[in-house]
Amino acid sequence: MEDGLEGYDRAEMLAAPSHAPDGHLFVVVRVSRGDDVDSARAYVLRIGTGDDGAYRVSDAAFIDRHPGRSLGESLECAGLVVAEGGEDGGLVAYVGFGPRPGCKGGGPVTVSAVRFPPMNAPGWRPGPRIKDLDLYSNIVPSAVRNSMSYDSLTGGCVFLATSGLLCGAHVRFPPSQSAGPNDAAGGHDAPAGASLDEASLAVLARDEDVLAIKSHLQSAFRQYLHKMKEGAGGNPARAAAPPSIATCPARVLSAAAVLASKDLACASGVSVASSAFSPGRAGGGTTPVTVLRDKLRMHADFVAFLLHAGAYRRVSTAGRIRLRDHGEMITASRALLVECQGYFSRAEKAANDERRGELAQVRQSVMIALEGVSGNVLALPRSWARLQDLGAGRDLLLLTSSSICQGIGQALRYRQNESGPLYDIPSYESSSSPSPNSYGSPSPWTSSREVLEALHAQLSFISEGGESALSAGADYDAERDDLLRYVEDISASALSGHRDVVSRETENDEASRAYEETKSLAVPLLRRYANDGNDDERDLVALQTSLDHTFFEGVVQICHDHRKSWRYLGPFSDREVDGRYDLREMIAGSSSDSPYVRLHQTRDYRTGLSFCEYVLRWYADRGHYPEVFELGKNCPHDLTRYVRNDDRISQLAWIQHLRMGSHEQATVGLLSIASPVLFGVDKEQDGGAGGSLWEKDQMMSLAKLSNKLASAKFTNPARSADGLRRTALIENSLTLISAQRILQEDTEMGDEVALKEDSLLRLAVEKIHSSRDVDEIKRFAICGLAIASAKPPGQTEAMANDAAMIWNAIIEADIHIWQSVANDNVMAVGGISEEELIQRAEGTAFVGAMCDFVATSGEKIMKDVGFSNDRVRNRVVRALESDELATVLTISAEIVVAATEIVVAAN
Repeated sequence: MEDGLEGYDRAEMLAAPSHAPDGHLFVVVRVSRGDDVDSARAYVLRIGTGDDGAYRVSDAAFIDRHPGRSLGESLECAGLVVAEGGEDGGLVAYVGFGPRPGCKGGGPVTVSAVRFPPMNAPGWRPGPRIKDLDLYSNIVPSAVRNSMSYDSLTGGCVFLATSGLLCGAHVRFPPSQSAGPNDAAGGHDAPAGASLDEASLAVLARDEDVLAIKSHLQSAFRQYLHKMKEGAGGNPARAAAPPSIATCPARVLSAAAVLASKDLACASGVSVASSAFSPGRAGGGTTPVTVLRDKLRMHADFVAFLLHAGAYRRVSTAGRIRLRDHGEMITASRALLVECQGYFSRAEKAANDERRGELAQVRQSVMIALEGVSGNVLALPRSWARLQDLGAGRDLLLLTSSSICQGIGQALRYRQNESGPLYDIPSYESSSSPSPNSYGSPSPWTSSREVLEALHAQLSFISEGGESALSAGADYDAERDDLLRYVEDISASALSGHRDVVSRETENDEASRAYEETKSLAVPLLRRYANDGNDDERDLVALQTSLDHTFFEGVVQICHDHRKSWRYLGPFSDREVDGRYDLREMIAGSSSDSPYVRLHQTRDYRTGLSFCEYVLRWYADRGHYPEVFELGKNCPHDLTRYVRNDDRISQLAWIQHLRMGSHEQATVGLLSIASPVLFGVDKEQDGGAGGSLWEKDQMMSLAKLSNKLASAKFTNPARSADGLRRTALIENSLTLISAQRILQEDTEMGDEVALKEDSLLRLAVEKIHSSRDVDEIKRFAICGLAIASAKPPGQTEAMANDAAMIWNAIIEADIHIWQSVANDNVMAVGGISEEELIQRAEGTAFVGAMCDFVATSGEKIMKDVGFSNDRVRNRVVRALESDELATVLTISAEIVVAATEIVVAAN
């Protein structure tokens, strides 16, 4: 509530404070800026205490009845009284002013009643409302100082006049009709959304009521200026203002005041060609600069007139912003002309004859482009556009950039200095620093489409021609510094203006797109022209701009380029982390007290992603998958969602599941990997399964550990069964991996492709066929049978087929021995003896493999792929096509099994 007091540095209490029934303290003060008596204002302040016990101004009501100078020279305060203001709990403060004894021309005795709303009013709380009561000077010539007191009979106030008369006042305020912060001050009927932009003003300019009040204002203002010139005492503004100004609707008064101010701002100027803008024309006389100076004074006088006439309190917030726009645009137009004059003056001093000829041509073009600037100041953006249309030469690029920067810079300085003292609105009603309370008010002129288009165009010109302009200059370093300053200032103005529009028009997609395009243009320019003397410092302006305007692309790219300054460099590094570029802190900074919280409150315009999702996508798009998971440690839930939805790294989701303790999901993810994760191996290469053998071994080993942790948590039988199925699948995969390592141990190089099951089976058969060593054949045979058994339990036929292939290969290794034994067995009466069979078959690969298989294999594998399995044996017999062979092989197998069982029983 202290916004109206902004800009003042002196305060003086005019009467004793008054305590209200609700515990608040009321005081009446005179504030001013230094020794400037004309800037003085009287305020009634409501003061309360905060949670910390400190006193704070809750409300500030400006008493605009009295001109500033009179508060210190001809008027004195009769006192201050606070009374109850109605059933809703509001309060009314009465403050009296009258002429000092012996002072002529001080005006009548005035009692100002200020109605303060209740502090606990629900919803939006309106500001104070004021009613001024002028007493007849022939009856009440003056008031006795500090004589005002509370009147218990009327609930108002009483005070003593110097004539000896006891005077009283009591004011009752009707219920406020205002509906929100956009309504006119004082609760009058300003329509919601009345922004008073150019379109609405064009319509209002044809309204008869508005035109009538506008003419009344202009006439009264002329009378006011005349009285001020004559040195009239009292309040010449009140004397000149007709009753229509006080009685017309607030919306009409607001529009009329803006239109009258517009006429003053757009009054005719003088030609640029007749001014000191031309060489050799320096000196006195009327110039565009002096015309604009006088316009600014006239504008300030007009606002002062509205204030002292009591009309300004009824001008809406939109109207006040438009009035301030006029003052700012006059200031900016004057700064434009001054900067152009200065540029050519500086260039002339350092120029030779040839250079002066070039400057003369540029000057002539600029004079034509700026013709009429001192007249219609509201066309300032079009003047900038005309300068830009002249071309992109070195002089024009630097001149246009500097003139835009000076114009907007001076306008913003004017806004900062005059918003409170002159316009009675906070300076944050601007694009440079939006406030939550400002979103209902209209955008200032610096956020208009014409201005933003001009700023964007200038940034584009600098982007396209900046380097060539610098290379053509005599002082590269100095002009580079100038160009950086121009880029910084223009970027800040353009981005702030776009943010102002977007914050007010959240559904305007065109505005959002323009904002994003300006970010994409401005941030690279800031990086290009930043001081490159220190790599760690040069991008700070661009980074801060990206953070301020939530430009995700700029933030991530800059932090990535500076990643050496914040990434972990090992335990022995003496380099400290530079937190300014630390992307990890930005990702983790979602709490309300973090400087990076705004990054997490918006989404990227182009992708619609949140900041964390954008960072992960940015690194994934560039193939930096390790960084995705490393940075994702700072936003685990976002990483979990992201890896699940990005097909490029969805096979790595198990990493995040392990981090989060989701072991069952991690196991499923590891088992579902169908393509290379760590190394890109062609799936078709040598029957490859889509990855290296080493990688598959690592994945299955991790799956085994993860599945163990998951199984330990199971309490549901159904989930326990799922865990057992996954255990069998993992063991089968590890079996195949082990088998391949054995089969390829003589050719192992470390980069083997993980073979599919059928390829492994063929390899085992080939190894058996090619080997001449029984021990090798036995080892390959055991591998082959393990491969055959590495299938889900229901695939018994497939197991039998594969096992039969291995047994056939084993038999074929010694087929001549078995054929001889089979023939002798047929020829002998009753067959050969068991001892002879054992003696002759003992050294065969079949018997050796059978012994090792029975001794090392479990019961289940024996039943699934052993020679004693009917399915397996029948397939082997069909392949051999010899009953005689089948007989001796079966007998041999039975002898081996029986002998092994005896050995096992004995042990």
